[in-house]
Amino acid sequence: MLAFIIPLTIAAIVQGFALSKIRIVPLFWIIGGALGTIGCGLFYTFDTETSTGKWIGYQIIVGFSTGWSFQTAISNAQVHASPEDMSQATAIVNYFMTVGGAFFLAAAQCAFNNQLIQTIAVKLPEINPAVVTATGATQIREAFTGSQVSVIVDAYMVGLKAVFAITIAAFGIATVIGFFGSWKKLHSDELKKATGGAA
Repeated sequence: MLAFIIPLTIAAIVQGFALSKIRIVPLFWIIGGALGTIGCGLFYTFDTETSTGKWIGYQIIVGFSTGWSFQTAISNAQVHASPEDMSQATAIVNYFMTVGGAFFLAAAQCAFNNQLIQTIAVKLPEINPAVVTATGATQIREAFTGSQVSVIVDAYMVGLKAVFAITIAAFGIATVIGFFGSWKKLHSDELKKATGGAA
């Protein structure tokens, strides 16, 4: 998890300084979204034999892209809001970010469970898929035989690929939305609003 969190934090800090120099908000949105799409595409290439180095490296890419683009929606809204509407604009953006996250989380959970259950039902018909989902990933080696474990691990990978497909779509949608932001270069007063007065 550190491979995701550390780049996210660094990117969020660097993005603030970079925005104060470049002053074009959608550019950061698009770059972050594109990097995230690539990173999640690399996640999709995972299999049960993927090396530790690869999944750490891919987490770094996705973590950086998330941190790089995380605040751009808020910055974009604050730039175009009048001072008296600033708190409402920020609250609305935060609301939709939270609701969007909840929506995609639910979609990812459903996709994972459905793919896992379907794969287990086809490849291990003698096992109730509900038992596998109730057992959890950390306990499958204790609860099932060696031959069953390898099939279950493969089924988990199928489920994870469904999740990664959703994250690719989410980052891709975010990238496209970035093109519809205001491309004007921010003036110093607008920049102060976008960066919380740090410029």
